[in-house]
Amino acid sequence: MSGAEVEFFISNKPYDDDVTFKLAIAASKVLGKLNEQKRLLTFERAELERISMVAKANESGIVFPHADGKISWANDSFLNISGYSDAKVIYKTPIELCRGPLTDTNRLHSMVEAFFNRENFDLELVFYRKDGTMFWAI
Repeated sequence: MSGAEVEFFISNKPYDDDVTFKLAIAASKVLGKLNEQKRLLTFERAELERISMVAKANESGIVFPHADGKISWANDSFLNISGYSDAKVIYKTPIELCRGPLTDTNRLHSMVEAFFNRENFDLELVFYRKDGTMFWAI
């Protein structure tokens, strides 16, 4: 669909029957809802682009996960810190990539629980790079 809103035409000619009139009213409501959805999606896309710009420029490692916790996007800083390529992190969880022998499983569990409950969390974890060296994830 182009950038134009969906339009429709209502004639001043009387409707032949009640069914046609009801269909025209229903079509009008559906088109109004579609236009509102399009405006909302346009706003959300612009917001996502602003967030993406900030995340790309950030020196801290940042990942955007899907609802299942798997990474959908990682900034260059995360890739540099972890040692993984973009192709290797997509559809993996940070835990799959970075968990190691000294990673605190209790803290890890509380982070995962908070994530799936859509709650904020603030903790420090020992994570591991691709080459096996440690780093602090804060």
